[in-house]
Amino acid sequence: MLKQSESVFASRVTLVAVLALGLAVPAVAEKTQPTSIKGSMATENGVRVLRVWGTPYEQGYAHGYLLADRIKPLTEQILLGPIFWPEPQKYEQGIRNIAPAKFKFSAEQTRELEGMAAGIRARLGEDGVRFKAVDRPMDVTDLIVMNTLADWQAGGCTSFAAWGPATRDGKMLVGRNLDFYTLPGIDEEHVVIAYLEPPAGRKRWITLSWPGLIGAYTGMNEDGLVIAEHDAPGPTSWTGGPYVPRTIATREILETVDPAQMIEQSAKILRDSPTFCGNNFLIAAPYTGQPDPAVVFEYDARGDLDGGATLRKSDFKENLLPPHTIACTNHYRKRGKFQPCSRYDSVREILTGNATGVLDVTWAQKIQ
Repeated sequence: MLKQSESVFASRVTLVAVLALGLAVPAVAEKTQPTSIKGSMATENGVRVLRVWGTPYEQGYAHGYLLADRIKPLTEQILLGPIFWPEPQKYEQGIRNIAPAKFKFSAEQTRELEGMAAGIRARLGEDGVRFKAVDRPMDVTDLIVMNTLADWQAGGCTSFAAWGPATRDGKMLVGRNLDFYTLPGIDEEHVVIAYLEPPAGRKRWITLSWPGLIGAYTGMNEDGLVIAEHDAPGPTSWTGGPYVPRTIATREILETVDPAQMIEQSAKILRDSPTFCGNNFLIAAPYTGQPDPAVVFEYDARGDLDGGATLRKSDFKENLLPPHTIACTNHYRKRGKFQPCSRYDSVREILTGNATGVLDVTWAQKIQ
């Protein structure tokens, strides 16, 4: 497993700084990109940042065109390499045939993926998009499979939130590690992706991700609302569906949820988004004195249990944490039988061992 400190968001000031990196007016673009593309690609403070705007198709096209030389080899290594299947035909005959029917994307998201495929082809040419192992070009179906990878391939993650009396400045502090199998290119190809022009009535948002993904493992919207997803031991079934890819459920929260109604609106989205796998989602908003500015939703396919999503607040006794903090790993603490977790215990020990009011970004970086 790799442990990649994917993001640390701290206080209103740092939230603004991170937003400025992704959601500001596009910086000077790299010289290789045409000006007609509705996107920009630049490296800022050592971080690669992709910004996209325009219609869903145009955003996808820009994403595909500007990151084509990274999306194609990354997709090929993961889907056709020996990581998951003993031979490429197992992919062709298996998940490639299953995923499009089992996972649903909105019409706009489908257009975005179609635009991405077109952008990759325009950049690399017909020969450049060809998968030699199966003698065919990369297509939209491959992008769909990559965008459902988190649903059918489990990993592991850790996050926490602290606010008010628990932090040095009294504001919101969120830390997150993305722990995932050491897939070729995943660690090296990480990129900030910023959606600058969402459809009317939706919010701008950023995600710390890798090329080719249109959802979010970790993201933040323009209001400072943060979400981090984690695996959990919920039931799975290939006989049900169609399911909403969980990275798409997180995107829906980022695009639509108002921090003032974070709990109610997030709960509705999750309960309206049938999921294939078990999940823990930590969701946090800038702290302005409100109760429960950070919560965890334990979320899986059992719709008969709390409508599919169980809310865990910071005052739940099994959290075993000091006030004004909440933590999340890969085990249910409320929705299922309590299970011990060494990573959760590590987070708890650090949070509990700190005197009230000293938690800041430096402390957050120690929590894994």
